[in-house]
Parts: sequence; structure tokens; C-alpha cells
Amino acid sequence: MKIGFFGGTFNPPHKGHEKIIDYCSKLFDKILIFPNIISPHKLDSPPIDSIHRINMLELIIKNDNVAIDTYEIKSELSSYTDNTVKYLLNKYKGSTLFMIIGKDQFLNLHNWHNINFILNNTNILCFDRNGRTRTNHNVNKVSLNSNAEIVNFDFPVSSSVVREKIYKREQITDSFISIEVKEYIYEHNLYI
Repeated sequence: MKIGFFGGTFNPPHKGHEKIIDYCSKLFDKILIFPNIISPHKLDSPPIDSIHRINMLELIIKNDNVAIDTYEIKSELSSYTDNTVKYLLNKYKGSTLFMIIGKDQFLNLHNWHNINFILNNTNILCFDRNGRTRTNHNVNKVSLNSNAEIVNFDFPVSSSVVREKIYKREQITDSFISIEVKEYIYEHNLYI
């Protein structure tokens, strides 16, 4: 079985996340979404409560082979990806794992905890949010052993941009986040 896994804070999940999930649902037998408590690389900006992020993720999932896995939220271990990979290897024995990440994370892989274990046990599907794939010297700091594929993906909006627009009470178009997520955010007074 080919399993794609997509981790992040999803704070909030936006149209880019939706498009990535939809794209990957056609490639893999199963897609697992892993909202985390807090990314080890984003300790300075903790996300809203995990129940809200899970509820918003549920609103954007449209494919039967996509599921939310709360392992990282419930785990007493840190949200390091190597722990998630160990969990997946144990739960889905014999499956081929594909880690779904953005280009910003891809260029930072050399700083990840236990990166060689991750690279030895997963393939990487990297989405270039700006749609401009270029070779970068940082990529060479990690030996990718050709297990990475980069997908041009022209969606230059991030969750932090959405949060800032909400905080500043600026207009958020439906091209940024789904109507359902937007309604959920305002109904629960999030990011204000």
C-alpha cells in the first residue's frame, strides 16, 4: 500500500492544503493528515487549540481515502517527524511511505531531527508553493538519494497570511480558505 502523510499545524487549513490533499488523494492508496501540537520549528507562535484545527481539517476533506490521524496531538513524544515515521512503519507494515512537505521544509531538512532515518524510510513529495522549482545549495546538505519529487504548485498563500488578515479584520477571499473554514473561524472567534 502507498501511504502519503502530511503533517503540520494547519493553523488554519487553507486552500493550498486542500489542493495538496486532493492532488495526493489521486496518487496514494491512503492519505493521513497529522496535525501537530506545535512544530519544533515554530515554537515562538503556538497554534490555536487542536480541536479547532481538527474540526477545520474535517471541513476540507472530500476524499474517502483521506483521514486525520491524531497521533502527534495525543503522543507524549515530541512532534518530531521521525517519531511519526516509526509509528507509521509499525502500524502499516509493508507499506511504502511518502512524506508530503512544502519547499520551505524541504530546504530545511538538514536541520531535522534524525533526518537520515526519515530519508531511509520515506519518499518525499515536495510542493513548491511559489511554483518556481530551482536547485538550491541547501538541498545538497542532505543526501536525498533521489527519493524526492518536487511538484510545482502555484499557491503563494500561507496560514500566517490568513491569520494576519483575520487579525487585521481584512477581507479574506474564498481563494484563500474555504467558505466552511471561514465560517468556522468567525463562529468561534479564532485568530482575533
